[in-house]
Amino acid sequence: MAIWHNKSKRKRTGGLLRMGRKHRKYELGREPVKTKVSEKIKKTIIRVRGGNTKVKLKSSNTINVIINNKHEKAKIIKVIENEANPHFIKHNIITKGAILETDKGKVKVTSRPGQDGVLNGVIVE
Repeated sequence: MAIWHNKSKRKRTGGLLRMGRKHRKYELGREPVKTKVSEKIKKTIIRVRGGNTKVKLKSSNTINVIINNKHEKAKIIKVIENEANPHFIKHNIITKGAILETDKGKVKVTSRPGQDGVLNGVIVE
């Protein structure tokens, strides 16, 4: 079933709105990619509006971390905290803002792995 990001068919009062047109392709949405902690797998490149592309990261076990103004790769151990959804901690799902335990210490994710295809983060003290 398709996901549509458009106006509701109901008014605030509960009455029906009369639609002036049908759905448009730019209102189409997709299921979110829940990036997990395991061997690195990138999903296929998806064409989006304007001819741009998105690379979706399905899983990864490393993260690019900024330490002393230098990028280093760190191995992910597990997800410690995720404000997007408390159940994501149990399933080791990574989203922007998630705090991960790595071999270099605690790292906060600054990138959007489901849309950018990379995992970047900064050390949290």
